[in-house]
Amino acid sequence: MLDVQLFGISAGALHLVNVGLHLANTLLLFAVLLRMSGATWPSFAVAALFGIHPLHVESVAWIAERKDVLSTFFWFLCLWAYARYADTGTARWYAALLGWFALGLMAKPMLVTLPFVLLLLDLWPLGRFAPFGALPAAGGARPLLRAQARRAPTAPRSRAVPMRTLVWEKAPLLLLSAVASPTCAIY
Repeated sequence: MLDVQLFGISAGALHLVNVGLHLANTLLLFAVLLRMSGATWPSFAVAALFGIHPLHVESVAWIAERKDVLSTFFWFLCLWAYARYADTGTARWYAALLGWFALGLMAKPMLVTLPFVLLLLDLWPLGRFAPFGALPAAGGARPLLRAQARRAPTAPRSRAVPMRTLVWEKAPLLLLSAVASPTCAIY
């Protein structure tokens, strides 16, 4: 509805909005991968491949598939906010994560898997998982993260956290996923 208010029924303008969202998704993917891994060239290569040939070409080419590029936009914003939250531990980034996740679910309920993806990211590359609740020695991140920090200043400096804490911090996201899940059957 916003597109029609801004551009009328011009198909060209609607296609350009999809292309603009895809470009934003490509840049966000690069930023997220760089933030999480600290590896510039591999992050660039993955983002470039995604930008040149998206997984679903029709999502960018068809106006009716706006929900895919829009949900991907919010998905990548969620990953960015989570990487920042893992690095800083501030409620501001967690609130941003919740807001972007809610918007992404409204765009397309397929995002219900995000809390589980975040648990996987806690294992690698964020290195936040502490097996059996054992925390690392004081004064240091895990060795992989120290090496990443030397390579790129944007690499996260997360501390290890027990698994039960990682699962509990995903509880609000799981609740949003549960609320959105019944609508997944419709699509």
